[in-house]
This record gives sequence, C-alpha cells and structure tokens, in this order.
Amino acid sequence: MTRTSVRSFASAIALPPLLALLAAACGHTDAFTTPESHSSGPFANGAPVRLTFAATADLEPAWLPGGAAIAYSYQRADRREGDRCIGLMPASGGAIARQVCGGSAFESDSITTFSMPTVSALGEIAYLRSSRPAATGQSGETSLVVAMVESPSPATVVRSVPFQGSEQFYAAIGRPAWIAAGELAFPGIVESVVLPCPGNPQCAPVLIAYSRHLLRLSTSAPGAVSVIPGTDFATSVTGGEAGGVIHYTVANDTRIFRQDLATGAVRPVHDFGPAGIPRELSFANGRIAAIVGGSVTVLLDSIGPLQTSGPGHLIVVDLATGAEEVPDASAMVQYQQPALSPTGEGLAAVRFDVTVSGGDVVALTTGDIVRFGAD
Repeated sequence: MTRTSVRSFASAIALPPLLALLAAACGHTDAFTTPESHSSGPFANGAPVRLTFAATADLEPAWLPGGAAIAYSYQRADRREGDRCIGLMPASGGAIARQVCGGSAFESDSITTFSMPTVSALGEIAYLRSSRPAATGQSGETSLVVAMVESPSPATVVRSVPFQGSEQFYAAIGRPAWIAAGELAFPGIVESVVLPCPGNPQCAPVLIAYSRHLLRLSTSAPGAVSVIPGTDFATSVTGGEAGGVIHYTVANDTRIFRQDLATGAVRPVHDFGPAGIPRELSFANGRIAAIVGGSVTVLLDSIGPLQTSGPGHLIVVDLATGAEEVPDASAMVQYQQPALSPTGEGLAAVRFDVTVSGGDVVALTTGDIVRFGAD
C-alpha cells in the first residue's frame, strides 16, 4: 500500500508548509465542562466518529484539560485569501463553540493564519500566528505565542520566527509540545543548500528544509531557546509521565526515545521495527500515539538523515507492556497529527482517504478530524 524510500542524495524537497498565526479573539462562549470519566479500553471497537466536515483541511487537533473539547486549525469559509483560525469544539463533535482569529473579512490584502495549537494541563494554549501580504512572494511575520484558553487575547509572544539560535539559524519550527509547567519543546527547522547529485554538472543545488534538533523554551523567559542535547535530527516531541520528561522520534529511525531532561539520560522505549519510521508523537497516561510508516522519504546527505513525510498508519503503544494497537486497519485510509486525550482514553487524528498511484500514496481528501474512544 505504501512506500518508504531512502535515497543517497538530497533532492528538491520541503517540509509541509507551516501554518502560522495572528492572534485576536473572535468570540467566546461559556467554559467547557468536564465530562464523566470512562473505563479504559481499546480504541479499535468500531468506526471512528467524524468530527469535522469542511471542504478544506481541518488540522492539528489538541485536547483541552478535562477532555471535554478539542482545539484545531481550520480555514475560514468567508476568507478567500486562505486565512486560518483556531476553533474549539466539543469532543463529541458539532459546531465550533469558540474561535480565535485574526483580522476581519475586509482585510483581503493580507493572509493571517493560526496553527499548531497545543494546550497544557493548566489551560495554557500555545500556537503559531502569522500575517503576510496576500501578494505572492512576500514574507511576513510569524510568532510562537501563549495565552490562556479562557482568555486568548491578548497573547504573549514567546519567540519570533525565524531567529538566530546559539548554534543555528532557524527558518521555522515544528509543532510545539508542553513538557512541563510553563515550558515548551519543538523541532528547530533549518535550511541548507545541497547538491542532489555530486559529480553531475547538470544538477543544480537545491534548498531543503529539515528538522535539525529539539529546542526548549520557558514561557517565563520569552525569546530564549536552548538545544536539548542528544536530539540531532529529531522529528517530533511530546511530553512524558512527569514534567521534564520527553519522548521523541529521530529521522530514519524506527524507535521512540525517552529523555529525562534533568539528568540527560536517554533510552529507547519502543521499536516499531518493520512497521516503519514513527513521527508526530502524542503522550498521555502511559500511552503514546504515533504515525508510523506510510509516506516517508529519507535523504541521506553529508549533513545527516533528512526526512520528509506525509500520512501514515496510526498506532497507539502501551509503554508499560509494549503492546501496539491499530485503531483503524483499513488499507484505504491514513492519518496524521494524532492527539491523545488527557486520560489516554480518547484519540483524535486527521484522517485521509488514500489510493496508490505508481507506488506512491495519493490523498483523496483534504483531511478531516476523527475521534476514537471516549473520554
């Protein structure tokens, strides 16, 4: 069904475009309530519940504390220029109950986008916001911001993007994750010019973007980022069973790694083996959800393993036992951006219907958010 390819030299590639954001609250409703708890159990007990039905892509689900609601990034139907907002909907589905948007319908000369929401156990929401002129080829402003879910405006800028770090210039960042109270981690994305086919004068150099390592940032010290040691070419990060513990994936590696940031101790906690390369982790209550295999390309260059990926198979791992669960084993769907609920009993993800063309996976849908299990 799918193909994982490994090439000896880099070709013209780019990571999926970062959706970024400009923050201002568009509307509010009453606070979400905490639902009744449910007994734990497997996710694969029937078809997933489809939560969104838009003609454009609904992306990046993130659960709110208590598991009553889900935040996600969506494209506004009344903005032809492609503005995106963050919506909050009940975990059972239905209409958007609250939203965070930028600008107004009359600001057609600019594109404002909000994306990559992640919510802490304390109700803090971090996300990217950006604004750029609608004219093509013009750069704009992008920032990582933090606010409280119940009062998302104003938001505090904790890091502008791009930026110069202590070791690299970072052109972008990957999806952030809360790893402790007031602390975020995210992949730092850099750009390099490489020769895709050395020795061939007909091959022109190409600019590629790739995840170089993980960065950490305290929201109490905006702007200051530091490299997490031992995370070269890490592609995704999520929290752990305690503050200051992270789990992460690495390019061209089938394992999930755990690191205690206080001691620096690193160890693998799960190996997917022939199932493929994992990424897009989400941890909750002893479980990790991951996208595994599927559409993955690893470019082996003198810089290191440079990985790009698309949809893949959705797998949930019980870290205590190592047991793997596949919530949806259908050969005609693949997933991205999984998100476990706070108890680990609910799972949201972006689902794509797919087909195969010439050995490559082709997504037939723009992506809708579905939910497995209950919380």
